[in-house]
Amino acid sequence: MAQFDAELKLPEDFAAALEAHPEARKRFAALPHGLKRHHVLDIEAATTEETRQRRIEKAIAALLAL
Repeated sequence: MAQFDAELKLPEDFAAALEAHPEARKRFAALPHGLKRHHVLDIEAATTEETRQRRIEKAIAALLAL
């Protein structure tokens, strides 16, 4: 897992998606720890790769909508 926050380890695919979207990355970094954790746990709870990718896309879209 890629480390994005000293206390929160991001899945590598989510970290890569954030790197590909600098504005989403900036907004994610500004979130409180609990909301960051919510996004990470939601992605990690996916049982299929398709669901995981859909949740990553949804998280990026939500961050860009802030």
